[in-house]
Amino acid sequence: MFIEEIGLKVITGPMFSEKSGELIHSINMAETYEGKKVILFKPNIATRDGKNIIVSRTGLSRRAEELPEFITDEVIENVLENCEQYDVVGIDETQFFKGKIVELVQRLIFTKRVVVSGLNMDYEGKPFGKMGDIIAMADEVQHMYPVCSKCKKRRAIFSQRLSNGKPVTKKGQTIYEGDKESYEPRCRVCFKPPFD
Repeated sequence: MFIEEIGLKVITGPMFSEKSGELIHSINMAETYEGKKVILFKPNIATRDGKNIIVSRTGLSRRAEELPEFITDEVIENVLENCEQYDVVGIDETQFFKGKIVELVQRLIFTKRVVVSGLNMDYEGKPFGKMGDIIAMADEVQHMYPVCSKCKKRRAIFSQRLSNGKPVTKKGQTIYEGDKESYEPRCRVCFKPPFD
C-alpha cells in the first residue's frame, strides 16, 4: 500500500485487471484508516458507468468529479484550487486525457498523495495517451494482471479489441468504449495486434 504523504502511485494494466477497483480501494484505505481527506476525478468521456461515479468490475464504487478530456492551464488551476483541502487525489481512466495531463499530475505530486489508474497500452499494444510519461514520474507502479481469456494460463498484459468475437485486424480509432463484447485480456502469446 502506498502511504507516502506526497508522491505518485500509478495503477496500470490491460482491461479487466481491476485497476479502478484498486484505485477505489487505495482511496478508501487512506480515508478510513489514515483519516485523509480524499477526492477522485475521471474524464467526462468515460461514460460506461454513468456520470460522476467510478465503478469497478467487482462492484466497488465511489463518487468522482468529472474533468474535460482536454486539460488546459485553466483546468489545472481549477483542479489545484479544488484540491487545496484534500490530502489524497485519485484520477481514473487517465489514458483518456489529452493536453496537459502530465503537467497537472506533476503539479499535484509535490503537495499531495496522488493515485492514478489507467490502461498502459491501447488495442495496438502501444503506449496509451500520456500514460507512459505519467508512469515515468511515479514513486510506485502497480501492474495489474488478469488471466488471459484465450489460453487461461498466462497473465494478460494486452487489451485485445474484438469484432464479432475475433481480433480486429485493421487499425482504427484508439478510443472505442466497450466491454466484454469488444475487448478481452490477452497474454503476449495470444495477443494479435492489428498491422494494417
